[in-house]
Amino acid sequence: MNRYVSKILCGFILIFSVGFSIYDRNKDFFDKTPKISVIVPVYNTEKYLDECLNSAENQTLKNIEIVCINDGSTDRSLEILKEHANKDSRIKVISQENKGLSSARNVGMRSAKGKYIALLDSDDVLVPWAYEKMYDLAEKHKADAVKCDSMDFFQGDPLKIGLKVYDSSKLEVFERKTNGNPYKELNYYCGVVWNRIYNRKFLSDNDIWFKDGLSLAEDTVFNWLCGAYAEKHVMTHNILYFYRKNRTGSLMSTDYHDLKKRFDVYIDVIQWLSDNRDRFNFDNSDEWIVSSMLVVIYKQLTENLEDTNPMKSYYANKSVKIIDKFISDYDVNISGTYLNEINFLRNIAKHAESNI
Repeated sequence: MNRYVSKILCGFILIFSVGFSIYDRNKDFFDKTPKISVIVPVYNTEKYLDECLNSAENQTLKNIEIVCINDGSTDRSLEILKEHANKDSRIKVISQENKGLSSARNVGMRSAKGKYIALLDSDDVLVPWAYEKMYDLAEKHKADAVKCDSMDFFQGDPLKIGLKVYDSSKLEVFERKTNGNPYKELNYYCGVVWNRIYNRKFLSDNDIWFKDGLSLAEDTVFNWLCGAYAEKHVMTHNILYFYRKNRTGSLMSTDYHDLKKRFDVYIDVIQWLSDNRDRFNFDNSDEWIVSSMLVVIYKQLTENLEDTNPMKSYYANKSVKIIDKFISDYDVNISGTYLNEINFLRNIAKHAESNI
């Protein structure tokens, strides 16, 4: 009887050991919680969408979900999304009327289940190991965000992804140790979001979303908030992301309505900085806010508009009113280059018309 019981126990142990070994080798398959939610906002990118989605589907990190938001596309984008979803159960397609990039990203983030959030533009391309490497770094260093290097390319350029070799030594880890400027301490560049993964709990806990309705600088505003709250930021200097550039020439259109729309957004961003002062809690944050307001507007006014353009004085006047009120309300001490720039804008604003 004892030998019989012993054989049964040995059998159970053997089965358990084999089962555990299989699970350990294939735990990505058994783990139903995605490690990364890849958010892909889509608007009329039928020419590039297959290539983008293929690069996401073929990631070496298999336990991901790919949340695609069709933002009112009028081309074949939705049809292409459905074709991919039918082939890959990890793809989720959400459709909405056209509300813009920020809204689409927010919808995707609210639907996300993964531990980390990645934001992939629907005309760009990833190297196959991009999310595996970034996920591993985030987990190893308990980072709020992990940033990779990227490479620009034009349509028709050979990507030569196969020539890229991952070098684990190309790594920097930044930790916030004081209450000083977090963007400097963390080496946190705020320009774009698509070359990072973000801890989803970090975003949720700090109520970080894209500003709805913002058609320019939406990445910068999002990253301003991330940088303000982040404690640890990791950078891998490996090229993991290919950014498609389709436009050439000046960034500034000379069309009146396009210019006005663009500068209305800049004013909106400046006002947002003033209204969200309490979200930037670090030493000398008020001075940082004023400097950021100037970064948003000064160069655009002084380098991209002719002196004879009535918009120059009009928007200089609007921006100076917001900046001066902020300085007065919070008794901000401004000196040096920033003071010179404010005074220069004040001088331009003297000639402002009441309307344009």
